[in-house]
Amino acid sequence: MKIVVVLKKNMKDKYKEWISYIAKDIKPPYIHTMVNQYNLNEDEVFHVLSIIYDTPVHEKDYWIRDDNGRKLYHESKNEDYWVRQERDKRGKLIMREISPAARENVSISLLYPEIDNR
Repeated sequence: MKIVVVLKKNMKDKYKEWISYIAKDIKPPYIHTMVNQYNLNEDEVFHVLSIIYDTPVHEKDYWIRDDNGRKLYHESKNEDYWVRQERDKRGKLIMREISPAARENVSISLLYPEIDNR
């Protein structure tokens, strides 16, 4: 019986290490990479994004948001572009990174008005 408990604990530790590795290693587009390269399910994707942003996250209106509803991350379904934002502990926007494809396409701001400072 002790062997089974030790094996389960080791498996759980390995899983945590694997998830932490992905969170440190991954670059945008996060969601497509996590699903296509690492084969993560939806819960695991949110877990990794919570590690990346150091706060619990959820999806609403195609944006990954913090518990206060502030926009943190968005990517297009076809991987054409992504928008990554970082906020301080009080929620103030401190950094926005937009993929090269989004910056080069002037019509994206018209199609996706959420790419702003809200």
